[in-house]
Amino acid sequence: MSKGVLTLAMPVAAVFFLAAPSFAQAIELQPGQWRDVETGTENGEKVPPETFMNCLSPAETKDLIKAFSPEKEVKALRGKCQTLESKLTPSGYSMRVKCGDPEVFGLDVTANYTFTSPQSYTATMKTFVTTAGAPSFLNKKVEGRWVSATCTR
Repeated sequence: MSKGVLTLAMPVAAVFFLAAPSFAQAIELQPGQWRDVETGTENGEKVPPETFMNCLSPAETKDLIKAFSPEKEVKALRGKCQTLESKLTPSGYSMRVKCGDPEVFGLDVTANYTFTSPQSYTATMKTFVTTAGAPSFLNKKVEGRWVSATCTR
């Protein structure tokens, strides 16, 4: 996969780690600045850890599926994402989301989240990315930590 595609795909993948419907009956994440540290493989090759910053508004902590959809982060995917499966538990969430057009740029993501507190979570994600019909596979683990009540972006 080209470096340009990875630059686009990695932040898109990272946003899925927080995606979940209302947490009224489960842990509700704290609004503010979050740091996501992502580790894992791409096409079977280990890749260096990457860090992404994310901002959650108070409203977004109530509707994370919309707040962290790839549509929010990648303009090219707006209106092109569909949640295929989702399951909420008292301590986590699992989902499968498909976005875009595989002939241009598409994602098929299966993610499992464990919310350990309002200020932390872990997640595993398997993402099938296609760019101009060329496939790539990402197998990632994410550790998300709340940083502060004020967002820098």
